[in-house]
Amino acid sequence: MTTGDIGIIGAGIGGLTAALSLQRCGLRVSLFERADEVREVGAGLVLAGPSMRALDYLAVGDLIRAKAGKRPPGYFTLKHYASGATLQEPADVSGQELAYALHRADLHGILLDAVLAVDPDCLHLGYEFSEFSEGRKSVRVGFTEGQSATVDALVGCDGVASVVRPAMFGPEPVVYSGMVSYRGLIPAAQVTDQVCAENGSFYVGPDRMFLMYFVRGTEFMNVVAHARQPGWEEEGWSIPADQESLVALYQDFSSEVLDVIRAIPEDRIFKWALRDRPTLGQWTRGRVSLLGDAAHPLLPFLGQGGNMAIEDGTVLGRSFEVAEDVAEALGRYEATRKTRANHVQTVSREKAQTLMAFANEDSILFRGSGGSPTYDPASVPIAPVDA
Repeated sequence: MTTGDIGIIGAGIGGLTAALSLQRCGLRVSLFERADEVREVGAGLVLAGPSMRALDYLAVGDLIRAKAGKRPPGYFTLKHYASGATLQEPADVSGQELAYALHRADLHGILLDAVLAVDPDCLHLGYEFSEFSEGRKSVRVGFTEGQSATVDALVGCDGVASVVRPAMFGPEPVVYSGMVSYRGLIPAAQVTDQVCAENGSFYVGPDRMFLMYFVRGTEFMNVVAHARQPGWEEEGWSIPADQESLVALYQDFSSEVLDVIRAIPEDRIFKWALRDRPTLGQWTRGRVSLLGDAAHPLLPFLGQGGNMAIEDGTVLGRSFEVAEDVAEALGRYEATRKTRANHVQTVSREKAQTLMAFANEDSILFRGSGGSPTYDPASVPIAPVDA
């Protein structure tokens, strides 16, 4: 199927990857984004080998490598929260596609530019999804400000708080996990030699962890911290946090961690709640399907959220390319992706509980990410509908 108009709700990393993959096989894409301007929140992320193979397939891999600069050494060095002693050395990645650390905004910008280069008119801003109704050969999409659109298929790429998902399967709560994430960026000019030496360090302790690595080459040190915090009520992805509170939260961690926290400028520290939804046994209903965190919300303890969305989006386009109609395309996409992505979702939850419990040093060691590093979204066989 190489003709048709596919509607995508959400212009984040998953939505843009899906759009680019669909465009690659000749389909027209309509991207509906509720924000009035496109901007990617967040700071750093690490793209694994499968994602890089997908981005090469979509002809943007070299642009990503140029923006990312050097990757973290190995992957990450696991350290004891209080002593700073190394618990696990970086994985041996010899012979594997390297991982690349970069600013989310850089990845988002490269994908957006690539999509708009194919079709400058495909992006529709200020379109907040409210409902859909499915006809025999199309889907009518309604938006909160009274706009509407008719497309051949609809894909919800609107994240963990997806509104497309309950419109498909009925009301479902977005559950607070009991954990909060903090992020910060330290400009290179403020990165001391001691902080620089912590590139790629991952400190783990009871109910908390702390990770740091360079992004955008060495322009920024990206800091990510996760902690158990009951009773969260605030909404938003970029809630300002203060340095003093973060120091107090990690006061029993090593002096190296506290030095890093004190190096983060006050206006570059943010926090947000980690939320979750149940694992879905079905992603697709008729001409409507889900992708990325809308289908399989991932807690960030394996660093696979963006990676799985890129894999999903790449396979979605390839599924349309080999299918004869929408039903077959969406069925083959789900059959190809669901087992892997749902498994990674489960493993991410398990790893969160293991790390936060900090029962013993052996229990927190990383032994795989829940998915094969040799997986290739650009060449994995597209499963038949009845798989």
